[in-house]
Amino acid sequence: MSEIAFPEIIESAVDAKPAPALVPALVTIKDATLAQFTRTEADLRTLAAKFDNVAFDVATPKGLTAAKQARQEIRDARFTVQRIEKNTKAELNDLKSTVSDTAAALIAIIEPAETNAHNQIKAHEEKLAAEKAERERLAAEAERIEAERLAAHHAGLVKLRSYPELARGLTSEQIHKGLSFLLDMTFGPEWEEFCDEAAEARDTSIARLSEMHAAALNREAEVARVEAQRVENARVAAELAETQRKLDEQAAALKQRQDDIDRAEREKQAQRDAEAAAARFTTTPAEVYNPAPEACSSSAHDNQACDSPVAESEQQADPSEALQAVAAQSLDMPEAAALDPREAWAEFEGALLRVMPKIQKHAAAGDLCRFIASLERMREVMA
Repeated sequence: MSEIAFPEIIESAVDAKPAPALVPALVTIKDATLAQFTRTEADLRTLAAKFDNVAFDVATPKGLTAAKQARQEIRDARFTVQRIEKNTKAELNDLKSTVSDTAAALIAIIEPAETNAHNQIKAHEEKLAAEKAERERLAAEAERIEAERLAAHHAGLVKLRSYPELARGLTSEQIHKGLSFLLDMTFGPEWEEFCDEAAEARDTSIARLSEMHAAALNREAEVARVEAQRVENARVAAELAETQRKLDEQAAALKQRQDDIDRAEREKQAQRDAEAAAARFTTTPAEVYNPAPEACSSSAHDNQACDSPVAESEQQADPSEALQAVAAQSLDMPEAAALDPREAWAEFEGALLRVMPKIQKHAAAGDLCRFIASLERMREVMA
């Protein structure tokens, strides 16, 4: 295989660029390498055309020999191409190290100058970048400060406009304090371009707060009036209750006094009636059975007693049987049941005279009245 001559300086075909003015035009490794294959390519095409679609009579010795000779000729051509490839790759591998060393030596010649220029450029670019970053920082800071300034003014305006809303439900005194605060408020240079807007917001809030203050005064006056009326009503109700209590006590005392008087009078009248009846009864038997009309009319209760169904039942009863029962049960005269009615009556009158003081002492006026009336009726029957 013939040697391939390469120029002293070789540049990769992949990164081929116009050479500096001081370096002559170079032949690339690719061109030098492919030149060997280019010279062989014509011979290979001729050989391929020679045996293309050839039918060998391999059944005969002569034909088989011709086929083997053709195969060997084609193989030799292929082997030649493969050897060129192998040798070229080996030379290129060796060349890579040589190229690296040569390139490093050459670069070392100009690298200081490049580094110097690069450092100057880099320093300038870094300076420009720092200046740009500072400008951006200052711009951002100015933007932030402006945003905060605007936000502070807007917050102040919102606060000025919010006084009426904050005053909802407050007392008139509290609303008056807010009004006084707004009326004393002035807007100086610190409000900057928002001075007029702030003054307008303040005036609007003052107008609204004035309305709310008047409404609060009216509302509180009404509440005070209602409360005063409630207190007065409570006072009057308490006085009326106390007066009623005293009147009730006086009425109860008067009623009790009148009841005591009535009861004492009834007791005196009953005593007088009983004494009168007893006096009449103890004077003569005839007077005992004829009580005075006033004895049975001293009270409604006594009148009812004299006219009661009990008296009527006594009137309708058999006088002899009644006499015997009274004599046997009330006067402890068991033998009276066997006497003649007239004789029994005489015995009864005698016994009655003996027990009359006890009857007068223990019997009520009404009972005594009924008892005397019953005796009178019995006496009339027995007569």
